[in-house]
Amino acid sequence: MRVLCLVNPRARRLRRGRLAADQVQAILGRAGDVVITKDLAHLEQVLRAELGSDLACIVTVGGDGALHWAINLALPIARERGITLPPFLPARSGTIDFVARKVGLEGSPADILARVEARVRSGRPIESRTLATACFAIEPEHGEPREVIAFAAAVGGIGVRFFDQYYAHPDPSPATIVAVIARAVSGFPFGTAHAKEMFRPQAAEVHIDGVRVPSDVHSGLHVGAIGIDLGGVLKVFPLAKDGFLHLHAGELEATGIIASLPALASGGLIRGEKFIETAGKRFEVVARGDELLRPVLDGERYADLRRVVVTPGPDVRVAIV
Repeated sequence: MRVLCLVNPRARRLRRGRLAADQVQAILGRAGDVVITKDLAHLEQVLRAELGSDLACIVTVGGDGALHWAINLALPIARERGITLPPFLPARSGTIDFVARKVGLEGSPADILARVEARVRSGRPIESRTLATACFAIEPEHGEPREVIAFAAAVGGIGVRFFDQYYAHPDPSPATIVAVIARAVSGFPFGTAHAKEMFRPQAAEVHIDGVRVPSDVHSGLHVGAIGIDLGGVLKVFPLAKDGFLHLHAGELEATGIIASLPALASGGLIRGEKFIETAGKRFEVVARGDELLRPVLDGERYADLRRVVVTPGPDVRVAIV
C-alpha cells in the first residue's frame, strides 16, 4: 500500500514557512508519492494517473478547500473505474481545517505526515471515520449545471458576507474570525458600511423539503451535512445527523444575529420568529433580483449561480492517524 500526497503550494502553513513543500517528501520517504499541484486541471490529471485500489489514503496538504477539490475530482474517476475511494487525510495546513477538527486530527502537518508514514511503513492499516456530505446541484446564470459535494456551505446572507471579509485578510486565521465578527458587532450601532454589508440579506425563493419558506429575503442561507467547529470560535450545524442536513433560512434582525453569537459559540441554536433552523433533506434556493448566489462550499467560492439544490450526498472516509 502507498500514500498519494497532494500539496497545494498556496496552503497557509507553506506560505508562512512552517513547512516547505520539499520537506513533505522527506517525511513520507518511500511510503508515498508527493505531487505539488499547479491548478485544478493538474490535480485532475494527477488523480487520473494515480488513483487505484493500492492507495492507503490520499493526503491533502492544504486547507478544507484543497480537500474539497481532491474529493470532487477523485469521486467521478473512482466511479468510472468501479473502485472505492480511499480515505482522505487533511494534514491541518489550511486556515480553519474544520474537517480535521471533526475527526480529531491533532498536531502539525509534519506530525500528521510522520504518523501516516509510520503506519504505512509498519504495514498497519490506516483507520478512518465516515463523514456525511451534501450534494449541491448548482445552476450558473450562464453555463452548464453540475453537481459537487461538500461538508458545509454558506449559500447566501451573512455566511457569504463573512467569508468575503475573512478571505480579504492577507493571512486569515482563527483570530481573523473573531476580528471580522467583532468589527461587525461594534460597527452595527453606528451604521458603518462594514456592518451594513455584513447584515445585508439575500433575496431568494427557498423551499425546504418541498415547502416554501415564507420569507423573500434571508439573513442566512446555510447548510451542513456535519456539525463543524470553525477555528474553535463558532460551532454550527448540530442538527446534521442521521442522514439529515442542518438548514438555515428566513429573516433575522441584526440584533437577533448578534444575540445568537453566544449560542453559536457553544454549539446551540439560533432563535428568531421568522428564522428557520431545522433538519431536512432537500434545500432549494433560487436567487431573485439582481444579486446572484455566491455560495462558499468548504471554503471554496462558486460564483454567479441562479439556483442551488442541496440533498444528502455520499459518505466520505477521512483518515485518522
